[in-house]
Amino acid sequence: MSTKITLAIRPSLAFPKRWSIDYWEDDHVDAAYQAMLVTYESPDEAAKVEAAAQLSFEKQGAEVSRVQIDSNSSRRNGEPADETEEEISKRLEAHVKSIFLPLQTLTLASLFDITRWGKGLKAVVTGSPLILSLLILVALLIRGPFERLLASIVPKGLNLNSAELFASAPLLLLVTTLYVYLRRAQISSQLDRVRQWILQLVISYGWDRDRFQKLGERELKGLEYSTVVDILEEANKRDPSSYCKLIQALGKNLKDDRELAAMVLRDDFARKIQALAGIAAEPDYRPSRLAISPFLLLISLASVKATTKGLLLGTESSVAAYRAFSEAMVLIGSMIAILISLLAICPTLVWTTALSWRVSSLLFISDVFASALTVWLLTRRPLLVIFRRSFVPKGLGLNECMGALNI
Repeated sequence: MSTKITLAIRPSLAFPKRWSIDYWEDDHVDAAYQAMLVTYESPDEAAKVEAAAQLSFEKQGAEVSRVQIDSNSSRRNGEPADETEEEISKRLEAHVKSIFLPLQTLTLASLFDITRWGKGLKAVVTGSPLILSLLILVALLIRGPFERLLASIVPKGLNLNSAELFASAPLLLLVTTLYVYLRRAQISSQLDRVRQWILQLVISYGWDRDRFQKLGERELKGLEYSTVVDILEEANKRDPSSYCKLIQALGKNLKDDRELAAMVLRDDFARKIQALAGIAAEPDYRPSRLAISPFLLLISLASVKATTKGLLLGTESSVAAYRAFSEAMVLIGSMIAILISLLAICPTLVWTTALSWRVSSLLFISDVFASALTVWLLTRRPLLVIFRRSFVPKGLGLNECMGALNI
């Protein structure tokens, strides 16, 4: 059965005075996404390219109908719940501060602060099944200080000897994985609240990309971020594919490359705002499953750079081709990352499960179950995001979400 797609020329959600070509599946009119990369000055201008969008969907086997509407139904998603602009912006500012908080201590000097090693390593290990599995593997191979370090992470009340400690490793990994899994769900629910704040600020109070970017810039101006900012600025200067250099290269034959940059950023912002509104209206959407950081998504230049690189090749088809290439590279990179994680975790699970047979047959059965559940929990969400595009807006590619993914 073919999917029914409705293409609608209607006012842009982010910029009501401009027009966009949006689409939705079946009758889910609120679960709408922007079909084209750009917005238009008038509905007539949009109508000239609507046929191209229709052809693209029809090639995928969809049944397409076309309408023109004078309002955007997604606007009701941005109605503030008895909160002023100042109140919402303060909440968002606190969220931005929490995003950048880990960067305050990111210095080379902190790596050589011996007094922090124990506490820092425990925090990293207990929050990452991958790091914990590597520590267990190293402890199995080298023993000595690594075995004592592993023992220090386990509650002393368990009073495990060396054999019991290694035999219980799959259970420890399962507990750590469950913590990360449930913590990620909690963070996703919080990110959904951020998504709502962003839509309220855009729809009800007219915020644009610059307003959100300034929130991040204002936070990074603090002295505690000076080291990180210096590193990022130096890397940006050396990066031949930085956004500024791409715009300069694209604008060599144009009168005003600043105007071009503003246009690309504006339309990219409009597409992301429509996507953030559309994802929440999907029938199977749950806040605890949101796999992107809405704020980081808005200020990210990943999608803008992909579009700009495509434009450098000369044609609109070049943009689509380059974006498809970028998406394929992200897909391959994600799969490699998952395989590397499994190559680190699975040997640890197999080895320690085998050791548990000597300790207790009941513990062995528990370890087998724990190992299977650990692998399932670690791979389920990433695979759903990569192959089924679950938990991310349909209107955006994975390459556009890079840097904002929460998987």
